[in-house]
Amino acid sequence: MDGKPVGAGDNPELLLEEDEGPLDVSALEPTAKERFLALFWRPEVFRVLRAVRPVLDLGDVVLLTRHDDVRAVLEHDREFHVEGCRIRKASGDHDFVLGMQDDHRCPFRSLQDAEQAACQSPPSYRDYQRWVMQHFQLEDLTRLRTQMGAVAERAIGHGGYVDAIAGLITHVAIDVCRDYYGVAVPREQESDFANTTFAISRWLFDPAKDSRFEGLGSEASARLRRRIHRSIALAKGDPRDTVIRRLVQADLPNAQICAIIFGMISGFVPTSTMAAGHILQVLLSRADAYQAASAAARAEDDVRLERCLFEAMRFKPLSREPLRVCQQPFTFAEGSRWKGSVKPADRVIAITASAMMDETAYPNPRKFDPDRALPHALLYGAGLHRCIGAPIASLHAVECLRALLRAGTLREIKCNGGMKMRCGPFPKHMLVGIEQL
Repeated sequence: MDGKPVGAGDNPELLLEEDEGPLDVSALEPTAKERFLALFWRPEVFRVLRAVRPVLDLGDVVLLTRHDDVRAVLEHDREFHVEGCRIRKASGDHDFVLGMQDDHRCPFRSLQDAEQAACQSPPSYRDYQRWVMQHFQLEDLTRLRTQMGAVAERAIGHGGYVDAIAGLITHVAIDVCRDYYGVAVPREQESDFANTTFAISRWLFDPAKDSRFEGLGSEASARLRRRIHRSIALAKGDPRDTVIRRLVQADLPNAQICAIIFGMISGFVPTSTMAAGHILQVLLSRADAYQAASAAARAEDDVRLERCLFEAMRFKPLSREPLRVCQQPFTFAEGSRWKGSVKPADRVIAITASAMMDETAYPNPRKFDPDRALPHALLYGAGLHRCIGAPIASLHAVECLRALLRAGTLREIKCNGGMKMRCGPFPKHMLVGIEQL
């Protein structure tokens, strides 16, 4: 390793190995059965379930549709655990906060793991949380705001259109991974890097007990880990202030550094691409949302803009719904007509898309109202596993969409230039026309 700056497109050390071409992500395409089931994943269906059967046991999974029940699952982390074994496997047999409980041992570890833990005292949830907070510092948000804004404006340029997903939203997220995290991602490999993170996310958050995405997700995870380890090696000769360099200088073992960066990438690039992409889709389909957000962006009212954008996201939250595994008997809405129970080992899906349209929590939920009291409620989760990177993710959406809204009057170009609009559930391309003001 010669210590050249990370991200140099002509640095052969940053390229994939010769036998590692672009990742084939065709398996992310939905099957006929998945497309059929998606027909029932609709607001009108959720509205009926909230009124008639808010706790619906389908045998393989239990669906929750009421706002208060969804929040209860996310906040009761002792009764409802994340499925950490899949996340641990993806991270190279190391834990990270995404898949851990707030104790020194995770419940999914084998007896052999437990015996090793007794001797080695592996990092706990609090250890990983502390490392993230120490090295992804809140003080960095000012630097990130400037960086994201500048990259977004360059991406939009002065042309009549922009690919608002791959060329803007995903590009800015990857630029953060490259120049702030310190991950080696040459510009020419950005599309494959994005696809790799999409494959990992689709596997990690698949509610199926036996995920059909395991093979693809495992391959993608191995690729990402190799890239991170190369980045760790490069960081030792890189003078820039990156998170990886900070972790190296703190003398953390490479395995722990890799687990932290792996978790922060897989929780940022695919999630923020989906979140900001969904917000943009709502803005382009609702005149009231577009007008309010555009006015806030042009007035440079950051608080108002953020409220507008996340109120828009309430109409189209993330496609992936939080999965929890029940650990002990639990009753929802005790003493009410919505009462329902779950039992240990039940796999519970908390449907955020339904919760965010629950009339009992959001009066007149179909109305776009950026002055609502709970604009961010549940969008980043809640409780122990509320998104640890939420400040960066929020900033990413605001800066990308601020630059786009200020560029001119926007319209979606329906033909999309022949590009595939989605990679599985993730937005991939969206051509947006810009009429200069």
